[in-house]
Amino acid sequence: MPSSRRHVNTVVTATAIAVGVALAGCSSAASTAKTAAPHGQGANPVAWVGEYCSGLAEVVTAQVQAAKMPATPQGHKDGLIMVADTAQQAFTNVAHHLTQLGPPAITDGTRVQDTMVGFFTTAAATVGDRRARLTALDANDPNFAQKADQQLSGPHLSAATTQMQGLSNNHDLASAFNTAPQCQHLRDTATHE
Repeated sequence: MPSSRRHVNTVVTATAIAVGVALAGCSSAASTAKTAAPHGQGANPVAWVGEYCSGLAEVVTAQVQAAKMPATPQGHKDGLIMVADTAQQAFTNVAHHLTQLGPPAITDGTRVQDTMVGFFTTAAATVGDRRARLTALDANDPNFAQKADQQLSGPHLSAATTQMQGLSNNHDLASAFNTAPQCQHLRDTATHE
């Protein structure tokens, strides 16, 4: 894969992590998952994971569109910026919507809520920073691809990633990931593109 095509994936590393967690949550759920009523105070888990998956689906769609941009330095830059804009807005919206819903009605829902809102808030800021770096680059520079690689590198979200991976193992959310229509749409989009 040419270096310039890798940028589309690099700019939204957080998306890949979050989509992976969502897909793992979908695949780990029993095929006979029920839409159970919440077993405590808090947001309905299906609605909660639906918000999570909805924002990620927007980013996956933008990644697919960016991959179809003209195979020119300007096309790559435009694709990267489009994906970054979509990811930043989607991550901000997910954090906001999860905050509005409140913690899911599951065991340790407040910790899960704090982890996810923190992850998406941090991811939105990280993508925004990388977008600003990309915007400053000249696509006509013969070293554009190399400079884009340098601008897109930076702090990784490894601590948040570790916390998010626990989400896919959360027994209380497994059936919600399998049941939420937004998660099914995300899974279909991610596996068919």
